[in-house]
Formats: sequence, structure tokens, C-alpha cells
Amino acid sequence: MTATTFASPLLASTEIWIPLAGLLVATVIGFLIAMRLRANSKTVDAADGFTLHDLRQLHKEGKLSAEELASATALLKERVRREAQPVEPDAGTPASGKKSPRTGRSGR
Repeated sequence: MTATTFASPLLASTEIWIPLAGLLVATVIGFLIAMRLRANSKTVDAADGFTLHDLRQLHKEGKLSAEELASATALLKERVRREAQPVEPDAGTPASGKKSPRTGRSGR
């Protein structure tokens, strides 16, 4: 009597395991690249300007005078106010609901 095996021939075949291993390696490499790009983008965002804390620290260290601190703080607050205001659509754009005036036609 012959022994019967219940193992699937698919599990024993290397035809599926090699591509699956390659797919797993590609996924891990892609994940690592995405994490590196994400970390780099955070450092760029943080380096695009001073915060109030940074300005106060520079003043505390004596690198900024009181006048420079006041001027830089006012500029920073104004920039934050400008960026926080909602942008209103221009007249003549479809979002504004107004029609743009006809210009550039001659003879009328």
C-alpha cells in the first residue's frame, strides 16, 4: 500500500515562493524609501522659517536685540495672519459666480 500525502503540490512548489519572496523584498524596500522621503519632507518644512520660540531664544542668547525681536515677531505674526485668512475667489472665476467682463473686442 502506498502512502498518500495530503500536502498541496502548490506549497511544495518553488514556482510561487520565489516571486512571493521578491514581492516581499520589493514591498519592504518601497516602505523604507517612503519613510525616508517622509522624514526628509518634515525636516524641510520645519526649516522654512523661525518660530516665536526660536526668536525668543535668540533674544535670550543675546543674538537679537529687543528691537529686532519686536520687528521679527510682528513680521511673523503678520505672515501667520495672512496665511490663516481664507482666499476669496477673484471676480470672473467660475467659483465666484460672476461673469467676467468682455474685453479685447474691437468695433463694438
